[in-house]
Amino acid sequence: MICITIAQEDRNLLLADMLNAAAMGADMLEVRLDTLDKAPNFSAMLSAKRKPILFSCRRPQDGGNWQGTEEERQMILRQAIMNKAEYVEIEYDIADKIRPFPGCKRVISYTNREKMPSAIADIYDDMLNLQPDIVKLTVRARTPEEAWPLVQILGKPKVPTVVVGLGRPGVMLAVLGKKIGCPSAAAALEKGMEAYAGQPTIREREDIF
Repeated sequence: MICITIAQEDRNLLLADMLNAAAMGADMLEVRLDTLDKAPNFSAMLSAKRKPILFSCRRPQDGGNWQGTEEERQMILRQAIMNKAEYVEIEYDIADKIRPFPGCKRVISYTNREKMPSAIADIYDDMLNLQPDIVKLTVRARTPEEAWPLVQILGKPKVPTVVVGLGRPGVMLAVLGKKIGCPSAAAALEKGMEAYAGQPTIREREDIF
C-alpha cells in the first residue's frame, strides 16, 4: 500500500493535493498538520478525502515544522481523533497522553533522524505495550548492516509495523516491507514535495516495486 505524504502550508492547496494523490494511485494519504499556516479544517479535509487519511503533526526533532507549544500540538491530534479521523500518528513518548478512541487507529511512532539506536528492538517492545494499532519506526540507516535490525523486526512483527529508513537502504526496506506484508510505504506526490531528503515519488516507488 502506497501512502503519499502531503505537507502544504495553504489549506486550499492541501485539498487539491489530496485529490491529485488519490488520482495518481495512492492507497492512503498522510496529511502533515504541522506545515499548515492556519488551524486545520478537519471538516473540509474529511469531506474531500477519496482515500483514508493519516493525520500527523510533527515536532522539529522528528523532522517537522511545528512552531506552537506541545500542549497545542497534542490538542490538534485530539481534535483529529474527535473529528473521526481513520488514523492519527502519535509519538511513543507521549502515547500515554492521547488515549485510544473508538473508530480511530493510533499509529505509535518512533523517530531518530541521526542514527540507528542499538536498542531499537527494546524500543519496539516498549511501543507494543502502548496499545498501538500500527507501529512506525523512522530511523537513520546509512548501510544495509545498519538497516538489518529493522529487517528482523519486519520479519516477525507482533502488530502491523511500518519502517522508514532515512538513507540509501530506505528503498531496500520499502521493497522488503512490501514483499513481507508491511502495511504501507511512504512516497511523495512529485519532485519538490518530498517529506524528507531522498523520499521517492509515487512514480519512482512504483518503478522500484
